[in-house]
Amino acid sequence: MKPHTEQPRPEQTLRIGGLVTEERQLTVADLATLPRTGTAAEFHCDGKPKTTDRFWRGPRLVDVIGLAGPLPAAGYVRVGAGEYVAPLTRDEAESAILADMVDDQPISPESGGPWRLVLPGLRCSASVKWVDRLELAAEAGENTGLALVRARNRARRAQKQVS
Repeated sequence: MKPHTEQPRPEQTLRIGGLVTEERQLTVADLATLPRTGTAAEFHCDGKPKTTDRFWRGPRLVDVIGLAGPLPAAGYVRVGAGEYVAPLTRDEAESAILADMVDDQPISPESGGPWRLVLPGLRCSASVKWVDRLELAAEAGENTGLALVRARNRARRAQKQVS
């Protein structure tokens, strides 16, 4: 599995597909037309120090997927970037933001821009950087994001034992 470090292209688009009435390909300009919301969230990823509260802003994930007309059978949103996928229940998606701003600045490519999934209070592995697709599905499917985090943690523990 590839690490979650792919950098976006300037012409980045967001694809919405799966169990929808109309597949969509959206640009930064398309998403900028949606209503925006914000949240302060502390970030803590396994093996890294906590960051202070940061203020994230962007469209709500449910508004973004609403553009494609989710079908009733779609119980999950699979948020992806390259091979990295984090499935969310539709209930979890209600509180998620597809952030394009942090602390009143555009999210840099190094920090996951142009779009980063922000889920207040949920696991860091679900905070997908460089989001390039949203797939609506009946089942959660494989959580490659969580698998990557677990593999990283195992490697860190093994390295500490050797040191």
